[in-house]
Amino acid sequence: MQNSQNFSVQHLVDELVGTLKSGGHQYLTEAEIVKIERKLQISISILRGSRNSLQKIHQLPREILTMTLLDVQQAIPSFIPEREENPFFHSEWMSLLHVCRHWRGIMATCPMFWTRVDSGLMPEKFLQRSQSADIDVYLGYNQRGPFTSELMDKLVPNIGRLRELHLDESEWDGTTDLFAQFNVSAPKLGSMTVISNKSPFHFAGPGTDVLPSIFNGEMPSLKMLLLTYYTRWPSGYFKNLTHLCLLDQCKQINSRPSTSEFLDFLEMSPQLEDLFMGRAGPTRPKDHDLPVPSPDRKVHLDSLRRLDLEGWGSKDVISRFLSHLSLNPFTKLHIWGMYPTTTNESETGCFIPNDSSSLLNLRNIKEFWLIRDEYIPGHHFSLQDSKLFIRGSLTYQELEGILDHCDLDQVEDFLVRDCVDPSVYPFAVQKWRNIFRKMPNLTKLSLLQVGVPHSMMTRMILSALFTGSADLDDSSDIDAVLKDDALQDSNPGFELLSPSLSTIYIEQDPTPPVLFISGLADARARRGLPLQKLHLVYKSLTPAAPFHGQSDPGSEPSFPDAEEDFNEVIQKEFSILREHIKDVVVDDDSDFMTVFELLDPEYGNWIYFTSHRNQRR
Repeated sequence: MQNSQNFSVQHLVDELVGTLKSGGHQYLTEAEIVKIERKLQISISILRGSRNSLQKIHQLPREILTMTLLDVQQAIPSFIPEREENPFFHSEWMSLLHVCRHWRGIMATCPMFWTRVDSGLMPEKFLQRSQSADIDVYLGYNQRGPFTSELMDKLVPNIGRLRELHLDESEWDGTTDLFAQFNVSAPKLGSMTVISNKSPFHFAGPGTDVLPSIFNGEMPSLKMLLLTYYTRWPSGYFKNLTHLCLLDQCKQINSRPSTSEFLDFLEMSPQLEDLFMGRAGPTRPKDHDLPVPSPDRKVHLDSLRRLDLEGWGSKDVISRFLSHLSLNPFTKLHIWGMYPTTTNESETGCFIPNDSSSLLNLRNIKEFWLIRDEYIPGHHFSLQDSKLFIRGSLTYQELEGILDHCDLDQVEDFLVRDCVDPSVYPFAVQKWRNIFRKMPNLTKLSLLQVGVPHSMMTRMILSALFTGSADLDDSSDIDAVLKDDALQDSNPGFELLSPSLSTIYIEQDPTPPVLFISGLADARARRGLPLQKLHLVYKSLTPAAPFHGQSDPGSEPSFPDAEEDFNEVIQKEFSILREHIKDVVVDDDSDFMTVFELLDPEYGNWIYFTSHRNQRR
């Protein structure tokens, strides 16, 4: 078959060449010629690729081999590069030098292979072989030992081609001031990381929290900056940034910038795209936040893609800062840290400002994940891609304060995992009713209660969906809801919650409250709000097979491996479900979502990893 294909290709090419020589192309239009020419160019590239694949590796063309080997180098992000702790980090790439003379000659003479200069890996050789190419320099940033003044003497003449600089002060082994070494301008510097060797609790007096002069302030191309400890810098530094990360700033009470000062700084970078602040930023207490900015002052960050605030310690401080920002609808917002939990009914403890009209990303939310867990320290609030994610041991007052400032009218998917003991921070039926009222267009409800010690939580959440009286109070017995619901048909006070709800997904062990769910489906069907699909995933005490049941009366669920008495009970219960729900899917002990799937996809983000890596020293 392969020979016939080769013959066919050769035959077609011969025929094409013969046709063109005989003048067969004279009757083609210009458009047809362009189209044929494009196809021929593609065919030629395919043939050349086939030819190159047959070449011996030491005979590949220099250009192709260079491009291939450059792709082998690990791509390291310019902003917040991960700190490499492996002392043999470059060993795999460097081993390519020993393949053959041809490869070694290409790699040794191509400057692009030597542009990443690391103080712990032959820095002098990399500086020499990179020739005049732009370089990315890592000084003590990776765990390979200190860098010395001798290396700085060789680096300074090359600062003119410096593209990135990532340094850790704690690895400086010189006797003079490190920053005094950078005493010339860096016209090409686009990204800079400065990891201070000082603790946030260290304050030796006025001026010690100020970044020393670096590059004479002449960094016209700088767009990305990561800075730890330092809270201030010489006037005129760091304008027109697109990426900014501040970590572990000095905690002296008046050292960190005031809200007004930081807003002034942000206004100098209107094209800012990423802003990360971990235990850093305008976090002064109210009495020290002077001068007080005008309540109407807004900094418009129309290009901001992501805003991360971690460890600010006070919800009021976060609210104060956000109240002066104008964010676009696509800005991803992440807030997490330890914030005191209160049971005081008069305190909502909300970090979203009362006037959130300028925070356009709080609108048009389509999906809402609520994870309550009393064993998880702190709170985590995330908003991205029309998805709201809240995690922590929140009281109802705290949650209500947040939800009142978010537009939930368009929420279609609501996922809940409630692991909090009702006796600690109770969410009674009426509380859940109030939450469902905020989502009038809800179509799917997911309850992930596997491993939750308080089995009544599933029943309590579902009880809020009964179309009962609007004045149901927190002391109402859940079981009484089923009995009293039938009486509500004649009660003009009953309300229809979540009229578009059609799907319920439940994970629970050992089994979900089937009869209770059946009563809910029956009650909603009688009010013209039928459930279309129910998906149950549970951990059975007896092995069972998956069942996919439809409303066809002739279709009966089957559990061939279950004990006979257990099988009879299960079949009877699920038959009751099928009377009120069109599509019932039952999975026994399978496809459970893990704890990690309940986390926000970007929970383990760069600011988290970077802050912990920086604390290792």
